[in-house]
Amino acid sequence: MKILIVDDDVASAKILEGILSSYGRCELATSGSEAIDAFGIAFESNDKFDLVFLDIMMPGLDGHGVLREIRTIEDDAETDRKRRVRVVMVTAVDDPQDVMNAFRNQCDAYLVKPIEKSQVIGQLTKLGLLEQDDV
Repeated sequence: MKILIVDDDVASAKILEGILSSYGRCELATSGSEAIDAFGIAFESNDKFDLVFLDIMMPGLDGHGVLREIRTIEDDAETDRKRRVRVVMVTAVDDPQDVMNAFRNQCDAYLVKPIEKSQVIGQLTKLGLLEQDDV
């Protein structure tokens, strides 16, 4: 599994990388524009990401904007819904409006920091990216 972790807080990104690295190859991006560049390059070279963990609150282009851009790239390429990257939105603020916006922008899951390994594994299992044998 190829995973993109997007967070402007390097410590948070490293924590996620520590959890996820045993399940796949992780790449880190520290800004929205860096995330879009990484996603676009991987998409165009047919080395697509299977999973994106995307922080919502970032300076400049926030997670909602990045998610919209990811879905636009996939829509423009007429990517089948079942083959789209799975996106887990991550935030430090448990705001119902953010949750609604994230799902409106077609995220697949939503986690509130601090994130625990059991939450991550639970979401990956729900998304069909892990089987019980993998845990």
